[in-house]
Amino acid sequence: MKYALRESLLTRIERLTGQTISQIRSEPISTRRIKIEESSGLRTRVSRHYPLVGRGCVLGDRIIPQADINSEVDRMLCGVE
Repeated sequence: MKYALRESLLTRIERLTGQTISQIRSEPISTRRIKIEESSGLRTRVSRHYPLVGRGCVLGDRIIPQADINSEVDRMLCGVE
């Protein structure tokens, strides 16, 4: 029963996404996010709804756009301003 449910779920995921489970597993999350943003026309936002106590979250409730993160990583890795 447990395996039948799992196979049924995997089959539904494949049908909804148009990809096999192995394709989904091998694809980087960033690539998947870009495809979803392009197909939906909406940007992905990551936010936090509950405070993380004791973890030292330096961002607080501030959201950093993906473009700012990319430019900061480029600056750190390549020296590009």
